Amino acid sequence: MNRKLIQIIVTILALLFIGMLFKGLFKLVIIGLIIYLGFTAFQLLGKQRAG
Repeated sequence: MNRKLIQIIVTILALLFIGMLFKGLFKLVIIGLIIYLGFTAFQLLGKQRAG
């Protein structure tokens, strides 16, 4: 195997891996935001009902 070719393949794999990680992080952030907003709205509704 050519050394340059191995370097290119490793770089591509690393980029794909990083991309997958960022996609996962992006999903986690969106899910976290949805949960946070839902929780906040729920608390506000609870306060309105109590008051």
